[in-house]
Amino acid sequence: MAWRRASAPATLQPPQPGGQRGSAATVLSEGLQALAAGGALFSVPIALTVGKVALAVVLALIGLGIWIRLARRRRAARTAGPAIPLGPGMVLSGLAALLAAVETAVLVEATGLPVRQLQPGFAPSNWVWVLGTLAVLFWGQRALLRKLWQAWRPAADAPR
Repeated sequence: MAWRRASAPATLQPPQPGGQRGSAATVLSEGLQALAAGGALFSVPIALTVGKVALAVVLALIGLGIWIRLARRRRAARTAGPAIPLGPGMVLSGLAALLAAVETAVLVEATGLPVRQLQPGFAPSNWVWVLGTLAVLFWGQRALLRKLWQAWRPAADAPR
């Protein structure tokens, strides 16, 4: 500090707006912006990868369902039981339809699902629920009644 004049005292300057604290805040904000821009660049490939993995899982589950269905069908074809005659088969189907209709009506009334146009909250899409319930109950009960009939029938035909 030999170049300063000895007679002049050193003066303190007030901190400038862009001083050390200002420059640290600027550096932090610019670093945050760079991090956000880098994150935006990397988020697209990550989203694509996650989407592809989710699609692969869904397709694998669909393929597994198809494989299980074909395996059951092949096994059922090998171990086919005696055929049910036409008369009892029609009676069992009719009974299954009647049971499905009664159970569906009970479910609709118990849940308060609006299926009539005068009911508040009615939507035509509610009938999809009703028809789906009818179909599931009919096919399930038809299969159950047929199995019960086949289990009961050989016992009735056995020699006494």
